[in-house]
Amino acid sequence: MLNTFIPVKQNALANVVRILIYKEDESMLTRIDLDDDQIFLEPLLMAYFNKIQTEKSFPEGMLSELMQGYLLEKGEIKASALCNEDGIAYIPTLGYYKKGETTPFENLHIIPDTTIEVIKHEVPLLRNVIHIVSKRAPFEEEELETGAKLFEHNIKPLTNAIKHLKTEVSDYFSLAEMCLKKCIFYRIKVRPTSSFATINANGCLYIAIQENKDVEDEVEFIDVLGHYTGKILFTTLLHKQEEIFKINHRTRTTDIVETEDHRNLYTLYSNIFTNITACICLESCLNSGAFSDIQKQDAKVRMALYLKKYEVDIKKLEAVIAHFSGLENVFVADGVEIYNFMVNHAERISKNRAETLKGFDFSSFHYRMHYDEFSKINL
Repeated sequence: MLNTFIPVKQNALANVVRILIYKEDESMLTRIDLDDDQIFLEPLLMAYFNKIQTEKSFPEGMLSELMQGYLLEKGEIKASALCNEDGIAYIPTLGYYKKGETTPFENLHIIPDTTIEVIKHEVPLLRNVIHIVSKRAPFEEEELETGAKLFEHNIKPLTNAIKHLKTEVSDYFSLAEMCLKKCIFYRIKVRPTSSFATINANGCLYIAIQENKDVEDEVEFIDVLGHYTGKILFTTLLHKQEEIFKINHRTRTTDIVETEDHRNLYTLYSNIFTNITACICLESCLNSGAFSDIQKQDAKVRMALYLKKYEVDIKKLEAVIAHFSGLENVFVADGVEIYNFMVNHAERISKNRAETLKGFDFSSFHYRMHYDEFSKINL
């Protein structure tokens, strides 16, 4: 079962951070519970160690301040190196502090009945990750918005979406919740932005809010949660990909089977997996009485696009598997389990929702088509 495999992979990820902390401050490991993987899965720690990917400079002492909430013996809180431009420091597990103060002025925001935290105030290390993943399309610092305004406008529909998934797709949600630690809203002004999840802050979901929208809809958030919790789940399960694949997972699909697809096998597999996790979550909208007819139609359109992409991609993956004479020659046993999890859900959804694909216009479909393009034809 995936719920027993996830902690194994999380331990491997945590060990990477253990080593990084050891290299920077060996004494830190004597002041925390070294056996607690959850400490080392803190997304801000990965963001801290990846800060060198940008030219932005950060104050000394950030690591010691980041770890204050995890110390076995708590001392007087220091909130200086972590401060944003407004003089607010976010300290994991403890809350938000004003510069120089030793008690939080605001507590953490945890979605009720879950372990998922939503970041409210700007956090420089998490903000910097947006620059890291946007290197190919850089933007000016003043064009980036994070913080309390976006939080206040969007926290209610996000909370509703998370509560819905916890109730309606509890099996999947329990897997996703094991890997998803934090959510943060962001916006890049004057240009479209996309939600994302990245190993640079593993366990953190970045939710894009478009410039022309003040508040996003629950269905939009269910889509984002489904797709990108799938991304975080996949990144976790396939940490050390070479231990999952029996073949070279970096090989381009076009080098194995006849196709114009230049994605490597890992990327192809990742896209298939996240398309299906999005469908798992969106399908729950159609089964619920909590959504309007317009919202259900929106969910159907989103599902149709994901299912079509799945339909295109799974044929390529099946051709690769056939080339190597069977699933067991492509994946180790744990990899086969991940594959079966994905395909079993896909087959169930395709069977139960056969009318979804039939009810939409795919005449102008192209693989890189986005929801906005597809919805203009089908909404």
